[in-house]
Amino acid sequence: MPGSWSGLAVLLKICGRMSVVMLLPSLALSTVTGLNVYLSIALMGVTALSQKRWLLVIGGIFAVFGLALGVSGFMGYNIHPSFLAKLLG
Repeated sequence: MPGSWSGLAVLLKICGRMSVVMLLPSLALSTVTGLNVYLSIALMGVTALSQKRWLLVIGGIFAVFGLALGVSGFMGYNIHPSFLAKLLG
């Protein structure tokens, strides 16, 4: 019987971690785009299950670009992508 309790604990830990990993980015995505949170979670799930390499590459490019701009802003560097400002403004 002790093995079943530990299995249940591992299952709860995995489900809890997966729910946080899916919820927090979907909240950010819904805040930025205005999509419903449930739709954001569904889109992230479809993207994760599709196993397409190009989706990973596109996401990685946006992540690296956002990280570079975030770090440069934190460090006080004056990096201003004018093309991005023109596109968004």
